[in-house]
Amino acid sequence: MDKKKQSKEDINTIIQITNQGDGSLNSNTEYQSNLDQGTEELLRNQVGNKAVENIKQIFEKTKAIKKVADVKHKEIQSQFKELHKRLNQSSECLQRMKKGIDNIKFSYQTKVFEMQKALTPGDFFDPEKNPLQTKEDMARHMDEIKEKIEQIQKQINAHKEKQQRRHLQQLQN
Repeated sequence: MDKKKQSKEDINTIIQITNQGDGSLNSNTEYQSNLDQGTEELLRNQVGNKAVENIKQIFEKTKAIKKVADVKHKEIQSQFKELHKRLNQSSECLQRMKKGIDNIKFSYQTKVFEMQKALTPGDFFDPEKNPLQTKEDMARHMDEIKEKIEQIQKQINAHKEKQQRRHLQQLQN
């Protein structure tokens, strides 16, 4: 047991020695995966060839995992940038739509105000000046128009009869 404990302590010491650097995972991984001859011999003497090979494999796997993590990180960053771009475009589109709706609303309010301003109280029931009437108002107005047409037709008929009488009188004379 003491021998295993001593070996673990030696391995930890070696790892601490190899980890001395700038503290980043990348530099440590690069440094650790390329053990120098002295460190490798010390490890072989302390833990054996198989353990050193296992440690080298672990370092290689760590290096491969780091590369995969870097690729995934870049993919995630590009996805994030794309999502950010789409979000900004959606936001801009929504802002344009909001402005369009506000413009329509303002235009509508302006037209309603102008119509109200143009109508005087006496003009409210005048169908030519106020298109916003009830059906009853329109029916009443239609009746008025029919009456006027009938009056005009009577006047025309009376005028025609008058002309025919004159014409007959002229023929008789």
